[in-house]
Order: sequence, then C-alpha cells, then structure tokens
Amino acid sequence: MVTLHPLWFLPHLFVVSIYAFFFSKFFVRVNNRLIKWVALFATLFLASIFLKNFYPFALTLSGKAYNLYGLPFSMDLVLLSGFFFILGGETRRGIAESTFDNLVLFFGSGAAVIILNFFFTQRIDFNTRVYESVLINTAQAIAGIFFIIALSRQIELHVQKLASGLTYFGRISMIILIFHVPIQELWGKKILTATNNLPLSIWAGFVMGVAGSILIYELFIKANPVASWWFGRQPELPEQKAAPQNN
Repeated sequence: MVTLHPLWFLPHLFVVSIYAFFFSKFFVRVNNRLIKWVALFATLFLASIFLKNFYPFALTLSGKAYNLYGLPFSMDLVLLSGFFFILGGETRRGIAESTFDNLVLFFGSGAAVIILNFFFTQRIDFNTRVYESVLINTAQAIAGIFFIIALSRQIELHVQKLASGLTYFGRISMIILIFHVPIQELWGKKILTATNNLPLSIWAGFVMGVAGSILIYELFIKANPVASWWFGRQPELPEQKAAPQNN
C-alpha cells in the first residue's frame, strides 16, 4: 500500500499565512481595493508562468548533486496557494453569510462545477505543479468553493444533525490530519494480509484511521490542558455541576 504524507500541508500553510499577512499589510497602506484585486490576480498569473521552475531543480551540496521536486515547505507554490488563501479572506469580509442561503447560488454554482469539469479538460495538480489554464482552472476552483460553501449553508439550515456531525469533524480536523495516516496504514496492511482484498483494506483502514484519531482526541487531548495547548486548542473541560445551596 502507498503511504501518504499529508503533513506537508502544515508548514506550507504557515508560509502562506506569512505571505498573506504581508500582502494584506502592504495593501492596507495603499488603501485602494481595485489595485489590491489587480495585484492579487497578477500574482496568480505570475504563479502559472513560473510554476515549473522548481519542479524539479538541481542542487549541489558538498560535491553531491540532487534533483529536488519543489522548494522546502513548497514555497514555490506560495503565489498560487496564496491567491486562494487571500481570495477566501476577501470573500468572507465582502460577502454576508446569508448570501449563501440563496438556492439560485447553490444550484448555479453546482451547475457551473459540472459544466466546467465536463466540457473542459484542463487539469489542476498542485503536487506535480500542473495548472494548465489560468482562466478555466481558476473558474473551476472558484465555482467549486462557492458550491461547497452554499451546500454547507443548506445543510446547516435544513439538516441539523448532519450539520452537527460535520461541525464536530471540522473542529478536530487537525487531529485527524496528524494521526490518521499511521493508524490507517497499520490496519490497512493487517486487513489486506488477512483478507487479500485491497478495496476492503483501503476503506476499512480509512475508517480505522478516522476512528482512531477521534479516540485519541476524546481520551487524551479534549480535556487535557497541556495536550490541547500543544495542538493549539482550548481544553474542553466537562461542565461542573452547580454546588447545592444550603437553606
């Protein structure tokens, strides 16, 4: 089975956050929203041009030559991922949450996702530095983002139990990201050895990875102030019962 290492995302998110901070600080001083949007889309255009420059690139250290695929922390992706990171922040500040209650937006964005992916074959793959069309791929991504937000809003409004479950998974998504891979790999291999059924081992390993991560959170992190601090969280302490009053 192939082992995936999703933790690359955390240091990259750190770098993107720093980039977005300085980008925003600079344009607060400029104080011109139009210039800010032009600059944001210009960075996207530049990112698409230079996307393959560091994939791969040669590096010589102590007389040994290495072929590296991307910069440390995937810094060569910062302009591209930073575009969507900043776009999300600007959208949140500029569009009211109630806007996504609109069923026209929900069905319209869903239709746009289907049309843009059915009729256009341009690919996006950050892992291999593929972004074949600035226009089409960006439109696909933005349509997908709007559809997911609108879908989430409809679930929140109309399917409360599902919304509560998804909110719980979202709240502990960092814990799942960190712990699910070793658990999934361990149980996936065991189930594959026992059953020789690859699809079953993949799905069962996935379920065990998520369930094991939840168990770690509930037993060792949730109410532990030290462990919670390590994961950047506030401990969720059990509610204390009110002391009985003496009459």
